Amino acid sequence: MSVYIFGDTHAGIDTAKLSARQFPESKKLTENDYVIICGDFGFPFLTSDILPNSEKNPNCDIRSSRRTYRYWMDWFTSKPFNILFVDGNHECFEYWYNQPSEEWHGGLIHRSTDAPNVIHLQRGEYYEIDGHTFWCFGGAESHDKMFRTPGFDWSPAELPSMSECLHGFSTLGKHDGKVDYIITHTAPKRILYEMGFDSSYFDPVSEYLDVILKNTKYKLWFCGHMHQDILIPQYQLDMLYNDHFLIERGVSQ
Repeated sequence: MSVYIFGDTHAGIDTAKLSARQFPESKKLTENDYVIICGDFGFPFLTSDILPNSEKNPNCDIRSSRRTYRYWMDWFTSKPFNILFVDGNHECFEYWYNQPSEEWHGGLIHRSTDAPNVIHLQRGEYYEIDGHTFWCFGGAESHDKMFRTPGFDWSPAELPSMSECLHGFSTLGKHDGKVDYIITHTAPKRILYEMGFDSSYFDPVSEYLDVILKNTKYKLWFCGHMHQDILIPQYQLDMLYNDHFLIERGVSQ
């Protein structure tokens, strides 16, 4: 049983990183193995991928959008391993938040109706996978939301609700503020500031994660969002994009 951590896949744009060519280890994986994506999974991405009409954006090629979505769902289904993800800021929240919640490995998830091995790890949930514990919290604010269409390719649900934030505190509190691994889309604001990232990355999620950083004992923290591969030893935080990380081995690859 293995657990691999990856950065953003962006609705097909970067999904090839999960292919056997770029991820040869996948050839040996089974239904007992897991790939976790640190947000911006992106399937479905547009509401036209899943809804019977595309009234929010009449210029969208509905048939092409659905064909692309169907192709990737079939591709994921063909994989024997499980594909898990925290949400980023580029997701179809309208789809995922309308899926029924189910309990899985100690926490709540949403499961894809089109690819049963694709699982959304909900915000603030605490899971045990392969003997390791994970605390997950997705979401981030889009820099380009002013150019997107609400309800079509953007949603205010990219930012967490107060209840989701409180739930995250609660689940960690039940475990005395200790967890093996943290999986998020963005990083704590303090780390982004110290690493010199533009202030446009400072958002309510990064501020919330500052509190988690200060009050949680963890082994490693993984995130995506910045489209860079940077290991920050002083915080035991690994930003992933093209690299991936095998939990068992404990080294980036």
